[in-house]
Amino acid sequence: MSKWNMYLAAFLSVVLLAAGCQQSISHSEAAEDSSAHFPAFLVGTWKAETSPWQVTLGPGGTVVSAVGSNGIPMPIAEGRTHQAGSLPGEFIYMEFGSCSANYDPKRRNLSVDINVDLINIHAAAGELDMYMQYHLKGPVFEDNRRWRATWWYMSGTPEGARLDPNEITYDVLLFNKL
Repeated sequence: MSKWNMYLAAFLSVVLLAAGCQQSISHSEAAEDSSAHFPAFLVGTWKAETSPWQVTLGPGGTVVSAVGSNGIPMPIAEGRTHQAGSLPGEFIYMEFGSCSANYDPKRRNLSVDINVDLINIHAAAGELDMYMQYHLKGPVFEDNRRWRATWWYMSGTPEGARLDPNEITYDVLLFNKL
């Protein structure tokens, strides 16, 4: 296992993501009409059926909070930091970046993007700086209460090393509005 994969595996075992961010919605090009807005039926908490994933969307399309695949909630506003770790000298420090919720009414497509601009991992094997981008994207059902989203993430290092696209995990999750 390469050093990069070892650090990535260590990071993912510590915390995959559980972040909340605050940012106004930016509408997709399909919603160019000036009367376009973030629909009220999307506001609220969306919980995945087979995963700890949970996303709370606010009025205007803000991403209020999220719980990632590890199930640990960390409501952190954009630009905030978080540090976690249970072993002496081993921890992860994160700086959260922008988050956005976008809705395309023509396709009934909802997408949520969460950016972790800096992840600093301190482990027994060494230290690593990286970033991660999380994506949830897919159609909202006609009943406005279910959302089938494909979840994936991208990561890399400030030096330009990126996760091999062949190692990216895609998962389809069914969310229900609580």
